[in-house]
Amino acid sequence: MARRRIAPRPTLAERWIPCIAHHSAGTYALRVRGDSMTSPHGHLKSYPAGSIVFVDPQHTTPDDGERVVAKLDDDIRGEVTFKVYKEDAGRRWLLPLNPAHEAVRVPFTVLGTVIGKWEDED
Repeated sequence: MARRRIAPRPTLAERWIPCIAHHSAGTYALRVRGDSMTSPHGHLKSYPAGSIVFVDPQHTTPDDGERVVAKLDDDIRGEVTFKVYKEDAGRRWLLPLNPAHEAVRVPFTVLGTVIGKWEDED
């Protein structure tokens, strides 16, 4: 997902989509932009542009390998990114599924863990 601005206040929903996964009351959905989370390999989950991910903001301490939405700490524009959370020996970074994109190795704050995905039928 390309980075996206955080709205300063709640905005009207584009549409309502049910989330069937167990989630907190604050769970929200974001539309994926870009191809950084599109896997080139069929055996991995993939999040192509246009798919929708459900984000639970109660889960801000992810395990290694979980998908997260995060804000880069030095980004004054307030944009967010969707990546795979990685942690090893006390180091944390964000990894795209698409190897054509670079890992994010700057300080960031996890805003929530992705708990599900919705894709429209073609």
